[in-house]
Amino acid sequence: TVEAQGDPFVFLWSESATRVVASSKPADIDELLALAAQLGVPATVIGHVADGSSIEINGVYDGSVLVAIADLRNASEATLPALFG
Repeated sequence: TVEAQGDPFVFLWSESATRVVASSKPADIDELLALAAQLGVPATVIGHVADGSSIEINGVYDGSVLVAIADLRNASEATLPALFG
């Protein structure tokens, strides 16, 4: 368990050499978690697609966070061009 600190978007979606965000179809979650365990990689499910247009992340900031997928896509696609032109 990691204590959530700072900006929720950065905490939930930033990646580093030791942390990544992965996604899978609901039917493939068990297989993904089993593969991670086989490789000795800690993994946990942090949320699910709530209604097709947003994702609900559970267990952070004393509850859950609902984020629009369109907002995530825009942030993802705009980040590198904003930083590097």
